[in-house]
Amino acid sequence: MPKNQPYQADTDYRSLPIADLMREIGKLLRAYIKQQGTLSAFAERSGVPSRTLTRLVSGSDVGIETLYRVLRTLERWDILATLLRPPEPTPFDLLRKQERMRPVMPDKRANRERRPFEAHLARSPGKASDGND
Repeated sequence: MPKNQPYQADTDYRSLPIADLMREIGKLLRAYIKQQGTLSAFAERSGVPSRTLTRLVSGSDVGIETLYRVLRTLERWDILATLLRPPEPTPFDLLRKQERMRPVMPDKRANRERRPFEAHLARSPGKASDGND
């Protein structure tokens, strides 16, 4: 997205190069900051050096702590809340949880007498057992 092109709500930001996306974020942050006064006054309130703040609003790479301080000072917790929300469970997670909650049925075979394998074969239909095998 060229520098002089204005922000458009229908822009697909997923396809933008990172540098263009950072410039767009910088433009929006500059607009929010300007609503509250000057950049230097905002820098003082947020604890972010003026030079770093200028780099942020111009779209340069700054640390996550800087972005956090700016959003906190702007009282834009809604943006951070989206990032801090735990991920939605996958269908596999839901199935696994459902299986853990299913009541365990008693094993009817647990109390049965165990027989040797040969005794089982001797009782199988179609097999004559005369003991001379």
